[in-house]
Amino acid sequence: MHTSNQDDCEAHDDPDHDAYWAENDVEDPGRPTNTPNNPPRPIGIPPALPTLAAGNPKAKPTFPRQFPAPEKRLTPRKDFSSVYMDAQSQVTQLEREKFEYMKASDKAARAAAAVVDMRQAKSSLVEKLVASGVVDTEKIRDLVSIAFHEELKI
Repeated sequence: MHTSNQDDCEAHDDPDHDAYWAENDVEDPGRPTNTPNNPPRPIGIPPALPTLAAGNPKAKPTFPRQFPAPEKRLTPRKDFSSVYMDAQSQVTQLEREKFEYMKASDKAARAAAAVVDMRQAKSSLVEKLVASGVVDTEKIRDLVSIAFHEELKI
């Protein structure tokens, strides 16, 4: 047997009864009551979705005029030790790059100096050969190639 108290409890729990919606409106004060211009939102559709113009399915959706401001995120502050370690790492990297650059530059300078020294040594040998009385160019080439293990191109 059902009592009227049981019927009231069931009515408050059943969405088909008006008592359920009246209680729901009391619990949700931010939502205005249902009027012809403000029908209840269908279940499962969030309030942030745009609504279509009434009666026109091809109408463009209307959005609220006030948009939420984007949240500004600040970068977390670094403590002194982490800033110092970052700077030390950058300095070390720059010193490494400088060392590699100077090493390559030194190598190029030494190679250029070696070429100049080789030319001076060859010219000195040719001068000494000519001073000793050797004037045949073929003999001079042969002697220079023997001394420097390469062909002399005149």
